[in-house]
Amino acid sequence: EPPIRQFSPRVRWCASRVASDRRSSWRSTMPVKSEKLARVLLPVFDPDAVVEDEDESQKSKFSSIPVFTKPKMTYCRLPGDYLFFHSGSLGHIHGELQCTKRFTDTDGRYFAVYTSRTGVIEGVTYFGRDMIEVWNLQAIVGLPEKYCNNLIDQFDEGVIGDFVSFFRQPWSFALFHDRFGQFRAQMRADVSRQIDMQSLRKKAERLLESQSEELSAAQKNALSDLVTLETTKKIQEHLLAFLRSS
Repeated sequence: EPPIRQFSPRVRWCASRVASDRRSSWRSTMPVKSEKLARVLLPVFDPDAVVEDEDESQKSKFSSIPVFTKPKMTYCRLPGDYLFFHSGSLGHIHGELQCTKRFTDTDGRYFAVYTSRTGVIEGVTYFGRDMIEVWNLQAIVGLPEKYCNNLIDQFDEGVIGDFVSFFRQPWSFALFHDRFGQFRAQMRADVSRQIDMQSLRKKAERLLESQSEELSAAQKNALSDLVTLETTKKIQEHLLAFLRSS
């Protein structure tokens, strides 16, 4: 079929080895080549350009620009029976974000966490011989570090000695639930309409504009004090609803 011919050889090889209902799905590791992408982007850069219309019967979801929502992941086995894993946002991978690296190296297990100035986990890296929960670790990329049991504060205080063990503790199980993303989206949509949260956001943006490093613990606490009791109750209600349905 024509869309498959636009893919790289690797994608065609992968497509022949998955279920038929997944052969046409976009994958973040599958590059798209030339014609299809050009036909979509040409009107964006040159509105006056004339592109021959496709037959309506031949149009498919490949006629639109793909949107990738999951972080890019690399996972492989190296000589010496070592495992390497890295997952990161596109901004982190391409060096567009200024991130702070915090790492542990315990019992031959190197694990690094990269956080942005806004306190979001932009990437994680693992190197060692022990097996790790790859899909769980990929799920934490893009989360605020506060969701991860105040990761920054605990690390800076010397509480975290091994990130691998840290992300295996019971508190982390909720992060890997298949409906956790939906819970976050619903809570964010509801809470973001609160006046105190809008004020908090503006103040945080002003602080980040005035300094190049990430916010200090004192600055975070000052921002947290702006959250009203009403907003706190809304967050608790969303959390209880999530726990009941899970």
